[in-house]
Order: sequence, then C-alpha cells, then structure tokens
Amino acid sequence: MLMNYVKIAIRNLWREKYFAIINLSGLSLGISCSIFIFLWVNDELSYDRFHKHGKHLFRVMETQFYAGGDIQTGHSTPGLLAEALQAEIPEISHAVKMTWESQELLTVGKESHKEKGRYASPEFFEMFTFPLTSGNSKTALLKPYSVVISGQIAERYFGDDNPVGKMIRLNNSEDYEVTGILADIPFNSSLRFDFVLPIEHFEKVNQWLREWGNNGVRTYILLRADASPAAVEAKIKDFIKQKLPKATVDLFIQPYAEMYLHDSFKNGKQDGGRIDYVQSFSVVAVVVLVIACINFMNLSTARSLKRAKEIGIRKTNGASRKSLIFQFMSEACAFSFLAMLFAVFLVELLLPVFRQLTGKEIHLHYNDPGFLLTLAGIAIATGIISGIYPSVFLSSFNTLNVLKGTLKFATGSTFFRKGLVVFQFCLTTVLIFCTIVVYRQMEFIKTKNLGFDRENLAYLVLEGDLLKNLETFQQEASRLPGIKSVAVASANPLEAGSSTVAVNWPGKLPDEQVLFTQIATGSEYVKTMDLTLLEGRDFSQSIASDTSAYLVNEETVKKMRLQDPVGQTITFWNRPGKIIGVIKNFHLNSLHTAIEPLIIHNHPAWTWYLIARIEKGRTVESMDGLARLTARLNPAYPFEYHFVDETFEQQYKSETTVGTLANYFAFLAITISCLGLLGLIIFAAEQRTKEIGIRKVLGATIQHIVVLLSKDFILLIAIAFILSSPLAYYVMKNWLLNFAYHTDIGWTVFMAAGVVSFLVAFLTVGIQAWKAATSNPSRSLRAE
Repeated sequence: MLMNYVKIAIRNLWREKYFAIINLSGLSLGISCSIFIFLWVNDELSYDRFHKHGKHLFRVMETQFYAGGDIQTGHSTPGLLAEALQAEIPEISHAVKMTWESQELLTVGKESHKEKGRYASPEFFEMFTFPLTSGNSKTALLKPYSVVISGQIAERYFGDDNPVGKMIRLNNSEDYEVTGILADIPFNSSLRFDFVLPIEHFEKVNQWLREWGNNGVRTYILLRADASPAAVEAKIKDFIKQKLPKATVDLFIQPYAEMYLHDSFKNGKQDGGRIDYVQSFSVVAVVVLVIACINFMNLSTARSLKRAKEIGIRKTNGASRKSLIFQFMSEACAFSFLAMLFAVFLVELLLPVFRQLTGKEIHLHYNDPGFLLTLAGIAIATGIISGIYPSVFLSSFNTLNVLKGTLKFATGSTFFRKGLVVFQFCLTTVLIFCTIVVYRQMEFIKTKNLGFDRENLAYLVLEGDLLKNLETFQQEASRLPGIKSVAVASANPLEAGSSTVAVNWPGKLPDEQVLFTQIATGSEYVKTMDLTLLEGRDFSQSIASDTSAYLVNEETVKKMRLQDPVGQTITFWNRPGKIIGVIKNFHLNSLHTAIEPLIIHNHPAWTWYLIARIEKGRTVESMDGLARLTARLNPAYPFEYHFVDETFEQQYKSETTVGTLANYFAFLAITISCLGLLGLIIFAAEQRTKEIGIRKVLGATIQHIVVLLSKDFILLIAIAFILSSPLAYYVMKNWLLNFAYHTDIGWTVFMAAGVVSFLVAFLTVGIQAWKAATSNPSRSLRAE
C-alpha cells in the first residue's frame, strides 16, 4: 500500500514538474529560514547555562530612587556588600565581587601585550564553573599577587612550558605569580576574560570601594540548596539602608542564567532585553514557515481538479475517505522531508555567511539526537500544516460528479483559498513594515546629532608614564601636525562616566536626591568635543579659580531649577565652586537612555583619556605623530587608539545585526509569498486559456487581459495591507519605546510598506499575466 502511495506521489510530481519546483522551493526556503532562526535562538537561550551551581547562582541588583520619580536599576554595587551579605545572611553560602572588564599590560621578558581581564574575590572559581587545567581553583586567588591566565595567554607568553609558578609583570610595575591556567571559556558565556587577578590589591589602590555610598563592583551570590530566593530577596531589600540610612536604594537578586537575556529594567522592574529579539525571531520563524505552508495548501487545492479522476476511481474501487486523507497527508509529509533535505543543504551552504553576520560559532550538530529530532519535528509539523486542508478537501470530492466530469469548486473552497492568500500577505506585509521601521531607526541612530561632532574624533587611554607626564603629553600632542586640539577626560566621548548624588545647589529641597553624571576634564574639552556653549565660557589654564569651577548641561540647570546659572555656587563632593558655563545637552550614553544631568569639573589629574580632534583628511599623519610621541613618553605600552564613530557603531552592533537578519528574513518571506502567487496566476491562466484566446480573437487588448487576470490578486493584496497595517504599527511602536530617542512611524512608512507589497505582487502576477496575454490564441483554440 505504502509503495503504491509513493509511486503515485512520484508520478504526480513528475507530471506537474513546474508546480512541484515552486512548492519545493517555497517549503525549502521556509524551512531553511526556520533552521537559521532555531540555531540563533538556541544559541541565545544557551547562554550561562553551563555553570554547575547555576540554579542557585544570582546577581545582586540595585534599584535607586531619585527626585521627580526617577528610578534607575543597575548591577553596580558597593565594594563592602559581598562580605557583609555572606556574613549576615545565613542562606548565602558564597558571595564574590568582581570588577568591570579592564585592559592591562602583561609582560614576560620581551613579550608584552594588552589583555582583557578582571579582579575578583578568592571564591570566584568555586562559585562559577570556569575549570582550571592547571592549579587549584580553591586557592588560585588567595595570594594578593597571584594571577590565573587563559590557555591562549599561557601559550603566547610561555610557549610549551608550564607557566604555573612563573611570574608575569602587570602594567610594567608589579610581578604576579601564575597560579592557574583556565580551560577555554564556552562561547555561550556572557562573562569573558583572559586573566583574573585577586581583588584585594585592587581595593588597596581604590579606597572608595571601602565606602557604602560608592558603587562600582558587581556582586554575585550563591544560595544554599535549601534556600528560598524570594526569602533572601526580602531580607536584602533594605540592606543598604541599614548601612547608610539616607540611601534611597533597594536590593534584589536576579538569576544568573537570566541576566544575559533579561538585561533591561524599567521603573525598577524587569522589562525585556535580548529576550525580546529571541521571542520576535521565534515568531518570524513560525510566520515564514506558515507562509510557505499556505503556498502548498493553495497550489494543492487549486490544482485538485487534475487529480479528480484519480480520487473518483479510488473511491469507486472502495477507498475510504480516511485512507485518502492518509495518502494525501503522507504525500505532504514526504514532500516536507524532501524540502527539509534541500533546506539543510542550503543552510550548510550559507552557514559561514550566517556565522560572520551574527558573530556566533553556530554549527549543525548531526550527532546530537535532540537536533535531529528538532529537524524531524519541523518537517513533520510542516507536512501536517501544509497537508491537512488539501487532504480533507481532496478526499471530500463527490464520486458521481467526478466521473461525470461536472466537478466544480464550491464557493466556500474558493473563498478559503483567497482567505489564505490574504492571510499570507498580511504576514508578509507585517514583516515588510517591521523591516522598514528597523531600517529607519538604524538610520536615525547613525545620523542622530549627538550634540557633538563624532567624525574625526579619536581617543586613547592614558596609562603608564603618560599619567606621570600628562601635561607634557597634552601640550606636545596639541602641536602635532593634523591635530586641531586635544583634551583630557575621565570618560571617553561615548561613556557617561560615574554618577553621584553628592551635589548641593541654591534652593535644593531637604532630602532631595538627584543623580548627576560627572566628568573630570581640563581645558579645551568643549572645543575638542565641539560642544555648544549656551552661556558662559570653558575652563582656562590662565584662570587659577577654574580649578574649583564647574560646567553643567541644560538638564542640570533644569533639575536644579536655576534661573541664571552662570555665577551661581554649587557644591560638588563637598567642594563649593561657581558655574562658569552651560553646555547644550549632548549624548554621553546610548540612545536607549535619556540625557542625564551632567557636571564637568576641572581636575586633569583624575582623567583617563586623551581626546583628539583631527583635521579632515590628515588622519594617518596625525596618528603617526601620536604613535611616535607615545612611544617616546610611554615606551613600555603599545600605542592603541579608537575613533569615536567606530565606537558608536559598535555600541549598536546588536541592533544592526538584528536589523540585517530582519531584512534577510523579510526578503525570504516576500520571495516565498511571490512563489505562491506565481503558482496561482499560472494555474489561473491555464484554467482560462480558451477564454483568453476567445477574448483576443474578439479584439481584447493585452492590457485588458492583464488586468482581467491580475485584478483579483491585487485586490487580495490590498485587503491584506489594510488588515495588517494596525498590527504592524502596534508591534513597531512598542519596539521603538526601547529607545529614548527614536524615529516616528509616519504616513511615509505605511506608503513604503504598501508600495513594496503591491510592487512585488504586481510584478509577480503582472509578468505572468502578460505572458499569458501575449500567447498565440490559435494554439488554445485549435481543438475547438
């Protein structure tokens, strides 16, 4: 019986080669798109799931409350928090603190490179599953001058020798003993580093970590197996307030395995993050697959008359409707598995491009039963979805009508098929609309005026002897050919720096808490950044009192409610001084967040970056000059610099990648939908071949016939556009809310989406209609 079904299916495919190719192409593209999205989503969901104690591992978060209802949530915590939590909360078995990622100079003999690493508590390797290939994880960070390095660093600096027990010089000043070698960190770890140093030494250098009012490090805790996370969270909520009564801070904990995907917070509550993209692309995978299945349904039912006699004869010979449904479903599933084979081949072919696009190490794991079951599940689901309606429809044919040759489509089936076309293009139009909005937002970000000119602006880190010779370095750098001006700052041009509430001003209300971003600079900062000075002046080296003066932005004036800010005295970190200038608001953070009040103070000794404004067209000359200057003043360190426009693009790499993926998936959806339309218009033209011939003989023009064949399809596309527009608008309006600054969804977006939808549909339908309209009528009427 099954062999008969197989033979019949093969014969039908061979007889209807053109439509088989259309169906196979549509399903293969739909399945390959779903596989790509499945691989990407699976990789995203796997992040941070490999830790042995993952179920009991949490990150401590802070929610800070400020005047005017401003609520901010972050993972920076006081340096004293980890030890205090472990000592005072019995349910916490371990607590560690860790610094942000930093680049340090590591030197062994003549080998010297900048490497990325962190400072962490001694229990770090007990809490997290980052195994060591050499050394003891329990004792590796106990000594103040010890270091754990990656295998790549070990090979780079020590070759084939075992580096454990040997010394590495840090920042050309102090020697650290290698106490462990890290195994390769999994690609799906959000926490990455090339080395880990004990935090004890970092704390001695940075005394601010010993104060409850200062945040900076990240705190992670490991709960006992029998501990309740909710109970622990309730205990630590007011922990900071107990240590610092004036603090307006609540603590809560977030499962470590969730922090990669759920990294966005709004009003103190978790509010999406990368999980939004995971969910969105999962929906896209289903949508594209459904579009491909609709093609199969439409073409199968549209061409059902071709199989009417087969069905009638089988029913006459005793075939039950149940057996017919089974036959057609089997054919659909077999066709789906064939499409799966082509899809896997296509995925393998394009996988290197996909890896480069996403920056992920993604592979097809044929030896993984779970992966193979997933592919089989997709194929079976596709076969069932695409075959269920054609099977029921074909098996319902009346035997007598079939054998008499009087079988016709019922109004209901035609209406249903048209409804499928409308639904298909509703989904396609939503994808087109979303793609246009994402593109416009990316262009908005790229062209957004940040309040300063990011072109021809470079920065480098001040380190080593550059800090000792800062004034000399700045003066000589400003005189280099091709450099307009230079300035020093505690933050790079796209980094907000640190924040503080330790600010007082005239008219401040009792217990009023406002969070101010602060940047330490020297003279020439406003000029070098190309900021707009609304009132007053910049810092000047020739005015001694400027060492206690301040520059503020518009948002600061607004928060302080100052009428005439220039000349008024404010107190910053217990240092009173006058406001000498007001700067127009400019962006120091991502466009996801609003511009915050800013205080700029004149303390060159507290700066970490040199910022250089370069003359247009003289980049190579200026960078060569800076390289020679740093080599002379700071020979132990390699010369490294960054351009602000490149850093800006890197900030939005995630959004850019998502936007590019959305473009490709939307293109696939459009292609699949057009394949379906192509099949239907070819079928419609075949059904009306003689009608077209007669109309042409009676004088109908080609344009008239094209309109005759196309109008029904174009009407369906118009209905789809009208129905889908509100949904598309709602979806993208919510997505844009993730950005504090975003483009608008105006009538031009609707028009663009409509034009694209109608254009691709008309080209698909119109070209085939034109082909049918220009055929020789004598061929179609020869048999009459």
